[in-house]
Amino acid sequence: MFKLYCVARRALIHWQIHRLERKADHIVAARQAALDRLKEIQRACVEKQVRLRGYAYHLGARDAW
Repeated sequence: MFKLYCVARRALIHWQIHRLERKADHIVAARQAALDRLKEIQRACVEKQVRLRGYAYHLGARDAW
């Protein structure tokens, strides 16, 4: 009976570890997606800043930056 308990307990622990590993994989994937999105947002902000500097330059604000 005790041996059966040990086998069942080991199987449960193995399953829990597997489940936690899958959760960790999802967290890593979500983190990477968020970092990629942040890079896209930062790139868009830089592009807008460059465009605004160009507009300001053409409007005569040459020493604004």
